[in-house]
Order: sequence, then structure tokens, then C-alpha cells
Amino acid sequence: MIFIDASHSYEKCLIDINNAKILINKNFSLICGDDLDKYPTEENILVAKQFKETDTVIDGFHPGVLLAVSESFKEVNMLNGF
Repeated sequence: MIFIDASHSYEKCLIDINNAKILINKNFSLICGDDLDKYPTEENILVAKQFKETDTVIDGFHPGVLLAVSESFKEVNMLNGF
């Protein structure tokens, strides 16, 4: 299991996710993190694209985290931002 808790900007979050994907066991693993405050819906992704390098909460979520997660994973489970 890899837990990511770092920058909220899109570029840095994407780097962390890509590095985690290199390190994980391809047969069984978990990549976890925090600050995914909302699911990546189409509406949230549009907002995230406008503010992707913002390190603060916009419209109730961290735009960079949401966008990087939405582009990096087909399926995401989230509970209370984790």
C-alpha cells in the first residue's frame, strides 16, 4: 500500500501518482491518499481544470487532486476525502 499526502497542485499530484504506480505490485496493491473531497464528476472536472494549480480548496474540493486522480484511475473509492 502506498499513501500519498503531499502537494495539492495538479502537476505535483500527478507526479506522486505516477511514481506510486511505478512502485506498486502489479498483482495486488492499493494507492491511497487524502484530500479527494468530492468525486470526479464531469462538472467537478471542469472546475478543476480552471484551478488545477491551486493549492487551496475551491468549490469544496482540491482541484489539482481531483483532476490528477480522475486522469490517473478508471475507478476510485472515496470516503470522507480519503
